[in-house]
Amino acid sequence: MVVHSLGTATKALVTRLGGRLVCAYVTTGQYDVALVVEMPNGDAMTQLAVAITSSGNARTTTVRAFTPEEFGKLAAEAPTMT
Repeated sequence: MVVHSLGTATKALVTRLGGRLVCAYVTTGQYDVALVVEMPNGDAMTQLAVAITSSGNARTTTVRAFTPEEFGKLAAEAPTMT
């Protein structure tokens, strides 16, 4: 099945870039596939997105997620506009 082989290739690529494929979903609607990955840094995530889209058959949307604790810490340390 095409989806399975693409998933295997994507998982190998994520691993090669130092990340971990947490889960993958085949979806309906605007997006055909949704991946949840943990990458070591933004550079690795950018490399993954470029690799996936370089065939011209895919587009990506990347969203940085925070745990409530991480976001609370960032918000508490944010400077104020004066």
